[in-house]
Amino acid sequence: MTAAAVRLTRSRPTGPTIAAGILLVAGWLGVEAHSGHVLEAVPDTVRAGIPAVALFAIAGYPVARLTLPERMLPHLALMVLPLGAVSSSLALTFLGIARVPFEASLALVIAAAAAATVAARLRLGPCRPRPQDREAAGSPALRLAWPAYLAALLVALTLLPAFREGSVAVLGQNPDAHLVTGAAEVVRVGPPTHVDPGLPIDRVSPLWRSKYPIFYSLAAVSSLSGLDPIRVFPVLSGILMAMFAVGAFVLAFYVFGAGAVAALATMGLAPLDRVVTYVTVHPYYNQLWGTFALPFILAFGFLLLREPSRRWAVLFVLFSAIGVFAYPLMLPFPGVAIGVTALFEWRRRRAAGESVPRLPRPQLPSGRARRVLVIAASVPVALLLLILGLGVLEKGLKAFQAMLPTSSLAGWRGDSPDYRFTHYFGVPDVPVLGVLGVAAVGAAFAAGLKPLRRAERAGLIAMVVGALVMALSFKLRTFGEYFLFKTLAFLGPMVAIVAVVGLARLAKEPSRRLAAIGAGGLAVLTLAFLAGTRHEIEPFPMQVPPEIFALRDWPEELPARASIRLDIPPTGEQLWVSYMLHERPLSSLVPVVGTSYPAIPYSRKADYVLVAREIPKPADARGRPLLRNEGYRLYRMRPISGEDRSSRKRIQPVLGSGGGA
Repeated sequence: MTAAAVRLTRSRPTGPTIAAGILLVAGWLGVEAHSGHVLEAVPDTVRAGIPAVALFAIAGYPVARLTLPERMLPHLALMVLPLGAVSSSLALTFLGIARVPFEASLALVIAAAAAATVAARLRLGPCRPRPQDREAAGSPALRLAWPAYLAALLVALTLLPAFREGSVAVLGQNPDAHLVTGAAEVVRVGPPTHVDPGLPIDRVSPLWRSKYPIFYSLAAVSSLSGLDPIRVFPVLSGILMAMFAVGAFVLAFYVFGAGAVAALATMGLAPLDRVVTYVTVHPYYNQLWGTFALPFILAFGFLLLREPSRRWAVLFVLFSAIGVFAYPLMLPFPGVAIGVTALFEWRRRRAAGESVPRLPRPQLPSGRARRVLVIAASVPVALLLLILGLGVLEKGLKAFQAMLPTSSLAGWRGDSPDYRFTHYFGVPDVPVLGVLGVAAVGAAFAAGLKPLRRAERAGLIAMVVGALVMALSFKLRTFGEYFLFKTLAFLGPMVAIVAVVGLARLAKEPSRRLAAIGAGGLAVLTLAFLAGTRHEIEPFPMQVPPEIFALRDWPEELPARASIRLDIPPTGEQLWVSYMLHERPLSSLVPVVGTSYPAIPYSRKADYVLVAREIPKPADARGRPLLRNEGYRLYRMRPISGEDRSSRKRIQPVLGSGGGA
């Protein structure tokens, strides 16, 4: 996205020229990421992407058609996939908790969505936005073609590391991903509380009791595509990043009053804030769901306060539910922004003697039909709140305790990156220039706030100030890196959205000086975001390269009960190797311990020993390798004294105060 996009007109040459320019930039990023094996990765990308889009589309259309207020109908197509991701995940979770078999649940959700689509079409007819709403949203290209184009490129951007290897599998370095794909396997064979030692991960982590919906989403796409969740994972993550971009569009257009072109610029630029790319590709799957939901929560929360209605309320509740269930620590951001806005608005109305608007009561049938309807609607909601709400409450209480200055943060240590403060806002870490860049982004943020009401400005300013104060406190505390990263990783993209809106607003000012500042600022911000994105995607390795994934077939070459000792460093690599070889008893001389991950036991003795490429042949191995590939070698072990403690069971971690928020 370039500054020229802000001057987009409806003339024929402009659109194709800008599209070609964006495509050239995407090609440059692809070259920088060394994505030379793209054609080898395309089949699995398409095979995972089409079922994901189809599931979200069929589940989302009836929800969008029934809940979107009339003035949002021009962007009905944009809202279908986000609403489908939310509604299908929650529906599958309810059925899973109710112990309906997964395949039956998936079929039931699809059938119910298809029936609801037909019913909505018959009852409401074709979608016909009001002329004034359609005119404000712009041409069909601005409403659908451009957003679809940008979304597709964003998905491709997140997959550049996979295109480099020619293999679609989990990317990045965060080992939480093996618990996510393992959780998807668990919910496919039983309820979310199911325990099965025969699976790669025998249970959903007790630390993630509120996150069941996002595991069901991954499991659903995996089942529909016929691909392993490991293959589906990066494609679904890319789609989530693209849906975050849609949320940025909705927030810019409907809350900040940005025009169609400015909202598209926001959609194209905000996801390129390098921390969004990092969260997507590293990957932080739980946090990515929270990031996706946050702009929608803010948008529909503000719109609900402006125009109280059941439709805005339903949209706000849906996105709030998935956001809070997926990542409870995200809650303070919309809580502060919307809470402060509501307080200021209430005080203003009270001072002016105005009544506080209330939501109209829903029109329900009378008598026995009403009782049946209320019970039918209350049961799934109560069940979800009871099961998932307890997980949110537990995590929230632990996080609140951790925030107290006198508490220890040792239990919340993780693999959070050493991210520079400027990086969260898309600014290079250059002495003096970096500080000036953050200040310029702050000024653009202030310019973006001007169209809002006073109460809304107060809410967003309170959110930003509160987040910065919390970030500073964590910076000064021992082991505060985890909360520091999480706080600023949510704040940065929200600031970026408002900053892009502010610069686009300046670019449209009658004053040539202000217009030049706005257009120049957009150009500089675009270059900074692109450079940051390049630095994020270029060095990323794959967590599950082909040589690790190939280990899944090796147990078939060994006796049924043969044990394997893994001479693998105690890192995420060992976790993934044990994941692939879970069908055989496993052990290690140096197992992964002291983490929130299930560990294999310690043992010197085993039937076979698996050695990583960089490790020489062990002294207790004999003969030539029985199996080998580019990364690993498998030897038969010499008979040695002692007990073989290898096991298919994993040693469960001792639950501490944090981990996997």
